[in-house]
Amino acid sequence: MEQQKTRRETDQRPAKPPLPVGDEVLRAAYESLLRHNEEVRMLRHDMKKHFYALRRLAEGGDPRLIRYLDDLIGEEASIRPVVQSGGVLLNALLNGCLSRAMDRGIAVRILRDQAPAALSLPDQDLCSVVMNIMDNAVEAASMPGIDAPFIHLELFTKGAFFFLSVENARTDGGYSGAESSERHQGLGLSIINQTVERNGGLLRLYREDPDRFRVRVALPIL
Repeated sequence: MEQQKTRRETDQRPAKPPLPVGDEVLRAAYESLLRHNEEVRMLRHDMKKHFYALRRLAEGGDPRLIRYLDDLIGEEASIRPVVQSGGVLLNALLNGCLSRAMDRGIAVRILRDQAPAALSLPDQDLCSVVMNIMDNAVEAASMPGIDAPFIHLELFTKGAFFFLSVENARTDGGYSGAESSERHQGLGLSIINQTVERNGGLLRLYREDPDRFRVRVALPIL
């Protein structure tokens, strides 16, 4: 009976929409969203069975209850976070980078994901800023010697500006995410800074902690 129900639910799922035309960044972001939707669907499908099992364990005072709950918490935590802000291109760029970070074992946390639908800078400049920041953060957090690699992402608006804040783990060698990437890939803070300033924005770096680095960009809202 359960197999028949599962088969019906599978048959009723909408077909995958056609792959949008775009570069590798958009393709990676699209595949990340499909994977996330499938993970959520599977988790919801099993949730009712988990609740019934927990009820039986709780009624009998079974000591396995705590272990069962721990397993469920771990299962929920395995779902990849997805940026769902108001900016379509921004979502695609960030989700592709975050998926790549998690594939490398980097813990990703989205603190806020509030963004306007449009910014004043051209799309190619937005891609340059976001991809440089995120690529550098992923590379820095992937460096050997980091016990708990992480990337924290925060998107929010304040006044006439949109703020993008990215914090990443780094080694204690004194190199920030962008600087370490510059040494190995030729991508530096100068590219980000020039693009941001050209579009009337602001760039600020936080280097006080030797184990973490944060970059914050303020960009004018259209």
